Amino acid sequence: MERGGVNLDFNMNDKVRLIKLPHCILSFKTLQVLKLTHLEMRDFDQVDFPQIKTLYLVRVHFESREYFVKFLFGCPVLEDLHTKSIEFHPKQSCFPMENLIALPNLVKVRLYGTDTPMSLVCKAKILHIEKV
Repeated sequence: MERGGVNLDFNMNDKVRLIKLPHCILSFKTLQVLKLTHLEMRDFDQVDFPQIKTLYLVRVHFESREYFVKFLFGCPVLEDLHTKSIEFHPKQSCFPMENLIALPNLVKVRLYGTDTPMSLVCKAKILHIEKV
């Protein structure tokens, strides 16, 4: 982080149990591409990725849908979003998903078996949804 990296691939596939993403990564100001695999996302206050344009989330477990939305809103210039096997705990949430504002810069979205609120991604030029 001190050297101002622009790409980060945080892949915990080889771990038996889910690893919690270190909070210091949630404000990595120079990142442009972020790939997170087999992680747990909970107990974070703020996400600040002012330059991330490409985001891959694979087998990421969020504490709730609210945390997932908070995470995405921390990427204000996001253009390319790929999600696969996103889970939320608890499974049911009373968070109102229909009134969310779409991420304004999204160009391409690829969703695999993810319960992503459509109101967030509806303005993307390319939207690919695949049920797993």
